[in-house]
Amino acid sequence: MTWPDLSWGTLLEVVEWTIRLVAVVVVPFRRKFTAAAWLLLIFFLPIPGLILFWMIGQPRFPQARIDRFKELRPCFDRIAKALRKTQPKRAGAVSAFAERLGHFPATGGNRVDLIDEYDEVVRRLTEDIDRAQKCVFLLVYIFADDEVGGKVIDALGRAVARGVDCRVLVDPVGSLHWVRGTI
Repeated sequence: MTWPDLSWGTLLEVVEWTIRLVAVVVVPFRRKFTAAAWLLLIFFLPIPGLILFWMIGQPRFPQARIDRFKELRPCFDRIAKALRKTQPKRAGAVSAFAERLGHFPATGGNRVDLIDEYDEVVRRLTEDIDRAQKCVFLLVYIFADDEVGGKVIDALGRAVARGVDCRVLVDPVGSLHWVRGTI
């Protein structure tokens, strides 16, 4: 099949799939929950969805956010420079990729374990809190005042009693029910 032999239907299908594939890369950069809605619209109605996205979507960060990142860049650079002095040089694609994305070098002394059982996650979390000597900074999406949440709260209480600085940041959407009950 040569280019002139392509039917309009085939050409339309190629255009629609091209739009879909490009949207998967471009639309998530909005970093808002609405990105999922845009992706759905573009996947089901590629051409009208793309036109609407160009008209009312924002495929770039707002200028105020871009300006704020530019203001913070010297601070990021100073921290990264200090980290590079104290950390061993990391040569590898993963550490280079992480630095390019986050503007900070990879640091040593970290470990990642995949824990696929919920009870084991809670057990390890409370053990880690119980072993903490300086600080515990916990960031969670869902935090509930239930048996599991009670175990974490008890471990945090023990840490505070030992003089450990403990801070918990909960997502106001994922933990809405619990947040309403504690405020």
